[in-house]
This record gives sequence, C-alpha cells and structure tokens, in this order.
Amino acid sequence: MKTNISPKAERKIEEIYTYIAKDNKQAAEKTVNRIHGIVGLISRNPYLGIVGRKENTREFFIPDTNYFIVYKIEKELLYIVNVIHVAKNY
Repeated sequence: MKTNISPKAERKIEEIYTYIAKDNKQAAEKTVNRIHGIVGLISRNPYLGIVGRKENTREFFIPDTNYFIVYKIEKELLYIVNVIHVAKNY
C-alpha cells in the first residue's frame, strides 16, 4: 500500500531523534529505524493496528519504545498522521 507521512509526523520523528540523540545517538538511530520499519509493516498489513481513539484512525504501538503511530487508511493510501509518546494526551 502506498504510504504518505504527514509533515507533523515527520517533524515528530525528527524531534524524537534529536531528543534521544542528546544522550545516545545509537539509540536514537535505532528508535527512528524501528519507527520506519513499523511504517513499512503496517503499509503491508494496514489492519494490524487497533482502532484509534480519534475517528477513522488506527494506532500501532511500536515495540520496545514509548511511542505509537496514528494512521488512517484512505482507499489505497496509508496516511501516517502522527507519532506520539504514550505519556501524551492527544
């Protein structure tokens, strides 16, 4: 399935990298690679995530991190809405 990552989600991924890299660049790279890997996984299996808290969204918790991906399925497009830390309200 074709995937589109929103500017908001792209910024969040950059922020995650910057925050983690302050202490451990290798961990930051691993986390961002894991996020992109999960995006690839859900693009091949879009219904793996749970029904989201916001209407018409789904959520996928990223293993071994404190983040989850919020996404929408729009016809033949997987749209990544955001990447959110589990401690944040959205």
